[in-house]
Amino acid sequence: MTSPHKCYGFKSSNAFHMVSPLTGKQVIFRIDVDTPTDSLFLNRLHLKHGYLQYLRTLFHLMGEFGIRASFMFIPNRTAPSPDILGEVLDTGSEVALHADEVLPERLARQRMEMEQIVGRPIIGISYHGRDLIDFIAQKITRKTRYVAYHNPFSSMLAGFRYDATGYLTDRPEFLHLSDRRILLFQNYRDITLGPPITRVDESLLLQPLSIYMIHPNYLDNYGLRRPRRGEIRTIFEHVVKRGAQVRTFAEVCEEYERMARP
Repeated sequence: MTSPHKCYGFKSSNAFHMVSPLTGKQVIFRIDVDTPTDSLFLNRLHLKHGYLQYLRTLFHLMGEFGIRASFMFIPNRTAPSPDILGEVLDTGSEVALHADEVLPERLARQRMEMEQIVGRPIIGISYHGRDLIDFIAQKITRKTRYVAYHNPFSSMLAGFRYDATGYLTDRPEFLHLSDRRILLFQNYRDITLGPPITRVDESLLLQPLSIYMIHPNYLDNYGLRRPRRGEIRTIFEHVVKRGAQVRTFAEVCEEYERMARP
């Protein structure tokens, strides 16, 4: 889980370069495969025995409507097993990194580890928010490991081509540093947290490119939370009926890169 991150101090420089190839209504579904509970014991138990079921609920809905997505996995916490990975790729989705590090060299190491698991390049990153493990570590050490200190320059220096953490811009924009660049995506809307979305016609697909986050562990019964499976199904159905083009972050990134070539 991540929170919107502000990109202070960058917009006043010439580091940003804007390209706008998007046409029509487009949507990206960002799937944050976070640790599924706030219990250290249950977290390990669910990841080993039950988390596949959370994802299969989502896979079923995606298959019903032909939805693709960008799956964000946390290294050493929710890295996909071979069967999970196969089902992700069968939907035509991409795998990206949900990072819990901030230094470029550590991010680069996590990227390479995930590439070994997935067997294909990992070009995108988003930054993980804080869960119980991080909260306990912060209380003991009095240090925040990564939540407050990441920035897109670290993502760029680690070799990523896009950062989907969520920045204060209304469209994807390139951030440049010398001969390097990275595409920063705008903020997202979490459709599995917060109040239910009751009027999809009035609240969805309002931008040329809409980004919706899904936490798959909230689709079924989760503690005292009400299951969100029906709402996600309604949203998928609405997106298809409206004829919106479902993309992945990687596809949009590649399109922007092509448009930016001289």
